[in-house]
Amino acid sequence: MAEVAAESEHVPSHKARSTLFLSAMRHFRDELRGRGLEVEYRELGARPERSLGAALQADLARLRPERIVLVQPGEYRVARELEAAAAAAAVPLETRPDDHFFVTPDEFERYRGAALAKGFIECVAGPLVRSSYRAEQALARNNAGLGAGGVATR
Repeated sequence: MAEVAAESEHVPSHKARSTLFLSAMRHFRDELRGRGLEVEYRELGARPERSLGAALQADLARLRPERIVLVQPGEYRVARELEAAAAAAAVPLETRPDDHFFVTPDEFERYRGAALAKGFIECVAGPLVRSSYRAEQALARNNAGLGAGGVATR
């Protein structure tokens, strides 16, 4: 687990929100340790790495694990960052489903297929997708008269 500055800086975040989030992380860490589990935890500012990817790369170099197991991150950006760090270190990464999501990635993909079949120009659906994800690209394709897959619609 890692507290890193970039997670409070990539979008505007109120100090109270960041404080609450970090407090929840620390309580969860303490609960896991109370169950007798070993937890590798980075407190904010304790080490120089400012992003989750950089923190993971540093820990992979120091700890040299055989593999990484993580719960599916709540953001696409975070998932890609952690995947890149694991790939750079040539350490296998296993992502497990997160039961906090109401819909699975496979279900989101079915929703996307249904939307495209109904003529939507773009549909980016998934638990890791922000409402604005790829909005500029979809708008540009719409304005150019391109439908799904770049096929001309006008």
